[in-house]
Amino acid sequence: MTRKKARIRRRRRLLALGIAAVAIAGAGTGAAFAGTIDNQASPNWAGWVALAVPRSQRLASHFTTVRASWIQPSAVCARHHSSFAAFWIGLGGYALNSHALEQIGSEADCDKQGELFYYAWYEAFPGPPFTIHKVKVMPGEAISASVHVSGDVVTFALTNGTTGKTFIKPITMGHPAPDTSAADWITEAPSNCNGANHCRPLLL
Repeated sequence: MTRKKARIRRRRRLLALGIAAVAIAGAGTGAAFAGTIDNQASPNWAGWVALAVPRSQRLASHFTTVRASWIQPSAVCARHHSSFAAFWIGLGGYALNSHALEQIGSEADCDKQGELFYYAWYEAFPGPPFTIHKVKVMPGEAISASVHVSGDVVTFALTNGTTGKTFIKPITMGHPAPDTSAADWITEAPSNCNGANHCRPLLL
């Protein structure tokens, strides 16, 4: 099943106001976990964010890799109601002054006719999201993914363990540079954005 080209372009929110699941991340040299973050409310994120903090003021704080596995959930569409549910991991995007977010995941979307679309995607925000056509996603299938950053190069990887199909995509980010100050594992109602600061969460 393929994603319709006419589907509305969405972007993930940069600011994660709410947290609550599990992230597995590789911390770069000189980084440590910030510890527990109090639970917070979010209009469209649910999950876990780990923050990197410097061991000393002279050392940079960053993660290099985040990876996770999940079973693609199934969805049920209601006629005349578009709805969206995304499951993803990524680096960056948490801080108020963040200008980048590198992420990869899977999604279930319903259009107004009640048709259901499952697919995988990746995104180097503020750039647009891209559908991963090489790896199809269906409910109940085992998905594993990772995001790795080395300098300005971000490598996205996603595997459907049920079908054996794999996607790997390295890209070079210019300005802004990749944000590696946080590692995220999120379930989200994606947002329709008109400009960087005008985003409206879409219905789950």
